[in-house]
This record gives sequence, C-alpha cells and structure tokens, in this order.
Amino acid sequence: MALLDQSFFHYSLLAYYLLGPPTFIALRFFQFPYGKHNRLGWGPTIPPPLAWFIMESPSILLPLILFPFGQHFTNPKALLLMSPYLLHYFHRTFIYPLRIYQSTSHQNTKTTIGFPLILTFNGFLTQALNTCIQARWVSHYKSDYDSDGEIIPREVPSIDKRRGRKDDEKKPSIAVIQVFLIGKDFGSITAYLVAVVHPERVSFISCVFDTCLSDPREPGRAEADFGRLDVKTVVRNVYILFSGTEPPTARDDQEIMDLVDPSTLPPWFSEEDLAAYASLYEKSGFRFALQVPYRSLGIDCGITNPKVTAPTLLINGQKDYLLKFAGMEDYTRSEQLKHFVPDLDIVFLDEGNHFVHENLPKQVNELIITFLTKHSAEGYPVIMDLIDLYTSSPPSFSEEDLAVYVVSESG
Repeated sequence: MALLDQSFFHYSLLAYYLLGPPTFIALRFFQFPYGKHNRLGWGPTIPPPLAWFIMESPSILLPLILFPFGQHFTNPKALLLMSPYLLHYFHRTFIYPLRIYQSTSHQNTKTTIGFPLILTFNGFLTQALNTCIQARWVSHYKSDYDSDGEIIPREVPSIDKRRGRKDDEKKPSIAVIQVFLIGKDFGSITAYLVAVVHPERVSFISCVFDTCLSDPREPGRAEADFGRLDVKTVVRNVYILFSGTEPPTARDDQEIMDLVDPSTLPPWFSEEDLAAYASLYEKSGFRFALQVPYRSLGIDCGITNPKVTAPTLLINGQKDYLLKFAGMEDYTRSEQLKHFVPDLDIVFLDEGNHFVHENLPKQVNELIITFLTKHSAEGYPVIMDLIDLYTSSPPSFSEEDLAVYVVSESG
C-alpha cells in the first residue's frame, strides 16, 4: 500500500508538471469562456455559483480525507503550513460563490450566462490533482519539519571552517531524523565522519572492513599504469589482485597491473558483474576514484574528538590481504578500537576476503540484519521506519534489477 501511495504521488506530481506546457500553448491560441470571457457555445451550463463551488470543493474535502493518513498529521508545523492553503480555498469554495450569487440575484437572471459544464468538470479534476499533491506532501512526504525549527529548507551551507563559517551556521537543508549507515572499505570513512559530526542522527553503523591504506605513489603514476589497458581489464585486474590473501607488491621495474594473472578471476565475480562495474568508469576514467579517497586521506576535517557513540558492527574477511600488514590484525582484534568506537562489535568471516560483502553476501546480510534487529529491540528505530517513501530508487537500479535480486534471493 505504501509503495502504491508513493507511486501515485510521484506520478501525480509528474502529471501536474506535464500539464503546464500544453496548457500554456492552448491559452496562446484559444480564448476559453472563463471569467470575463464567459460566453455561449460551449455546451451545457450550470449556475456560476454552483460551478465555483464544485470546482473548488476538492481543496477543502480532500485535505480533510487525506491529512489524517499522513505521518505528520499531528505535527503543528504541518498544520501551520497547510492553514493558508485551507483559508484561501475556504474563501474560494464558500465565500466567493455566495458573493457571485448575491451579485447575480440583483441582475436579470434571463440574461445571465451560465458556466460551461465541461470547464466545471475540468476545474474539478485539476483542483483535485493539485490538492492531492499539496495535502500528501505537507502531511506525509515533507521530511524536514525538525530541521532546526525551519519549515522551508534553506541552501546547504559549507561546513569548511577554512571558509570562516561559524558553527551555528552549519544547518542541514533537509532533515533526516536518524539513519543506519553501511560503509565498505573507504565508504566506512564517510560513515564514521557522519556519525562523529551528527551523532544524534545516526542510529547505528555497519562497516565491512574499514582498514584503509593511502596510495603512496605520486599523482599520475596510477593513471598511466591504468591507461595502458582498457577499462574492463583494469576492473578485472583490481578484483583479481585484491581478492588474494597476500599484499600485491611490485618491484621497482613493475607497475601494479603487471602483477595480475588474468586467469584467476574470483568464481563469485561473474562476467556480467565485470561488465556492469566497468561501464561505470567508461566515461569518467579512474582519476576521481584515485583522488577520492586515496589522495584525500590527509585532509584535515577539523574534528578534534573522533569518537563514534552509535552502536557499530565491523565485518572483516579473515583472508583479506590487508591483515597481513604488520600489526594490522592485532590492532583490529584489540581493544584499542573501542577507545574511538566504544559500542563496537567485530566479526571475522573465515572465508571472507577484501570483498567480503561480495564473496559472502548472505553471511554479511545475515550479520547486518541480526545486528539491526538486536538494536531495534533495544529501542532504536526500525530501519523500514526511516525510509523516505517519496525518494525514488536510484536511476541506475531498474525494476528489472529488482526482479533479478528478488529471484536470486528467493532461489
């Protein structure tokens, strides 16, 4: 039902936008019998006061029907935001038709032109569509009522202290009450930064091996190494190299791409996966992927207390080559991490490698779901309650993709 409502809202909004251009063009060529242009020749008519009441009535009736079903029904800000709309259309639905009636009652009713029924019907449908959009957005899909007391979102200001912006100016444009973050590898850095900067908005974190190494080579060297090969080969080589149990180390006369045995593509990484991943870099290349995050790790974010207070799950692959670096596994298994992440659970999967979420997806999913269920039972919000139904799925994730995942999981 929620998905149906979301789709209806989405397509209603789209339809309203699409109606704009043809309406504008039509009004440039046709003079419709509306207001002072009212005239005969447009079919059956009804009294103007009745026509106005019928056309504007959805503006009063639909909010009364739809508003109680919204998640913000009892929010004073939602009611305040909707009040001007209701007051305006209360006047147009009841007061203005009465004024028309009083005006026409003093005229010769035999010479009064009725309002075309076809335009009355058109106005009713248009106003119903407009009201559905307004009422559902204000009562349900608008998500920033708790954004620092603001009803209307503002532009997102920079949080870079080097630009001289004060702490009290760092206000988010769109408020998210709480989130559950999942980060893989360098994505864990983003998850940790969000949890440190906005601890009140993060319910819990799940990171799939977050130990990272910066790229020690000078800018341009990796680009030149990758540039010798086509994009698909580079992606293949990366998966082959980093799925191993030993750190790939090149001699002085070698580049990293020279170390690859092309016949050892991991069995869990299909040619279809390879083609899909490679397509993401066909136009952009690898420069940005190397710059962020490899060559950006040294940037000072101005964080003086890098402690994560949210419950956190860290999933590691026991066969990840990164654990072979000196002291890495000992540090990961030690209590030192809990100095920065006190509420930390650490799990090692025996057969997991650097891409543990891809080579052991079911185990990783089960761990995350178990972790989520555990902390939801402790009073944290359930993840499904945090989803904004108005936000559509990513454009890169089609209905066909969804069907494939459903089939693969059910099988």
